[in-house]
Amino acid sequence: MLMLEELWYSNINQESHVTGDKEYFRELKKLAELGDKLMGILSEEQKKLHEQLQDQQIHVSAIGEKDAFVAGVRFGAEFILDVLCDINMRCA
Repeated sequence: MLMLEELWYSNINQESHVTGDKEYFRELKKLAELGDKLMGILSEEQKKLHEQLQDQQIHVSAIGEKDAFVAGVRFGAEFILDVLCDINMRCA
């Protein structure tokens, strides 16, 4: 199946492309530990506020990730066109 078809049918798992870098997982673990510590000292009202803050951060991050993905795909497409046009000497 072509890559575009895989993308269309949502067969491409973006999470499988997350870095396997040890630093990433080390920092992710620290983040989880800090979150657990914080939740242990917050009141119920503060926990609700913190959850709302996290939800908003996730939403903002998702927008940024989408924009970065789109920009990356566009850059890749432009790069491929540039290479192909240079090879074929047919593009204006």
